[in-house]
Amino acid sequence: MRLVLEIISGPNTGHKIVAQAGESVTIGRTKKAQVELEDTFMSGQHFAIECMGGACGVRDLKSRNGTKVNGVPVKVEVLKDGDKISAGQTDFIIRIDADDSADQAPTQLNVTIPPSGPLIEKPEEKPVAQSKPSLPTSSYPDPRVETPKLSEPTREAPEHFPAKKQAALDPAMHAYESATPEGVLMRLLQNQTEPLMALVDAVKDRRVLGLLHSSSAEYRSLYSNQQNEAISPLLVRVPAHSPLLKQMIHEGWGHGWGVYLTCSVPLAELREHFRRSLMVSMPDGVELFSRFYDPRFFRRFLEGSTAAEAQRFFGPISAYFMEAERPEILLEFKQGSTGVEKKGHLLTTLE
Repeated sequence: MRLVLEIISGPNTGHKIVAQAGESVTIGRTKKAQVELEDTFMSGQHFAIECMGGACGVRDLKSRNGTKVNGVPVKVEVLKDGDKISAGQTDFIIRIDADDSADQAPTQLNVTIPPSGPLIEKPEEKPVAQSKPSLPTSSYPDPRVETPKLSEPTREAPEHFPAKKQAALDPAMHAYESATPEGVLMRLLQNQTEPLMALVDAVKDRRVLGLLHSSSAEYRSLYSNQQNEAISPLLVRVPAHSPLLKQMIHEGWGHGWGVYLTCSVPLAELREHFRRSLMVSMPDGVELFSRFYDPRFFRRFLEGSTAAEAQRFFGPISAYFMEAERPEILLEFKQGSTGVEKKGHLLTTLE
């Protein structure tokens, strides 16, 4: 299986981008993306196309202007042959080949393979005297002038799909999501034998409180005054198969929101452990709390901690989980006899 992404409008019209089975290809306007396009309305790394787990899909990379499939904004979406992706001012048509040999072009293509990057197929160019083949150089349409847009096929929202159609789509979505870095991370956290919790920083990002308020998750501020939750560390029980876990991973992983941990004691008891071990109360009643749960600090501290220091930070906690400096690596820390034992989990095989 492979996915062919053909550009049908925009500065690079006519070019094709190919993702083979097991590959993930990032597309954007800068060299940070594996495929760099000339669309200044796209983010540096705008979206990724992937063929994983027997299905192909698109994943928005938190782009500024979003990614659409058949006119509908998406974050992660399973693709089918003939779908249209829109990003910036570029439109793409999806072609999915069950067999790599199925895409035999009637004419020879000029092929460019970037170093360590995906395959980009360039359309055959007619010979022109005194010139060399190059990318199309057409400019963007003037944003002040209305230009006709391609008609967009109607697309039903998933909740309006007929039951049989939705049932057929769900396994493909599950297989695709499970093979992405976010899906691998989610499986690792879901497969823990003890309840999963998170210690997050409400100051770090306003979306933290928004996600908690919109969920039914149990959470408490570590400060005695619960009214200060917007400026305090929050201890959250994260049900392993809840939408909250998926949202927290998608929005916060790689952005230093906090750490995950596993613990069998109730949330209230764990909160008291943190307050007793790590909170300092000043004579005037002001509480001071080290923001140790910032992954940038915590992972360095745990790597060099003594057995006594480890006991202070672990207590009833079985394991801490947090992002490494490279967010495609999950770090797992457990208490050992001489300190802390560290294990790394690679979430993707891509460099």
